[in-house]
Amino acid sequence: MKLKLKKIFKWTGITFVVLIALLIAIPYFFKGKIMAKVKEELNKQLNAKVDFKDVDISLIRRFPRLAVALKEFSVTGVAPFEGDTLVAVNSGSCDGPDERDQRRQY
Repeated sequence: MKLKLKKIFKWTGITFVVLIALLIAIPYFFKGKIMAKVKEELNKQLNAKVDFKDVDISLIRRFPRLAVALKEFSVTGVAPFEGDTLVAVNSGSCDGPDERDQRRQY
């Protein structure tokens, strides 16, 4: 009985450590793909050209929400405001909605 309980605790601990390690490592391994996808989606959704130099993604910083920080973020207008800088920010961050935001009735 003791041996079985010991094995359960051991495997539970190992699983927990692996999950935490994945939460920390995934944003670093896929940073390039995530940056490209974020730029693509922002440019597709907005009637402007969005650009940023770097993105910092964390699944731990504001757990359980995803935290995203953009560095040297700028939004440049397209026709009829082509070439005009609409927004220029050195750094900014946001995080995903939490469960309270999802339950609100608008």
